[in-house]
Amino acid sequence: MSWAAPNGVPPWAGGARRRGTLMSDYRCLFVDDQDQVKDIEPLASCWDDAGADRVAMTMLADRRPHHAVEVWDRGRRVSRHLRPKA
Repeated sequence: MSWAAPNGVPPWAGGARRRGTLMSDYRCLFVDDQDQVKDIEPLASCWDDAGADRVAMTMLADRRPHHAVEVWDRGRRVSRHLRPKA
């Protein structure tokens, strides 16, 4: 049984192939106003940068003591979001 596809991506990969990897490894780093990492949260359900950004901004709104959130995919920083001023 062969699963060969024209683009070389197996059907179970969900179209998530980017830069030679099948899946991303997103995580949120929550930082304080001194840019010190205070908490890390994996984002197992995100398949792309935009989805990880949306989840990270929602999580930042729910975590009061944190100043900002950074979204990382392995060694690549995807984005950084500051808490909006009240």
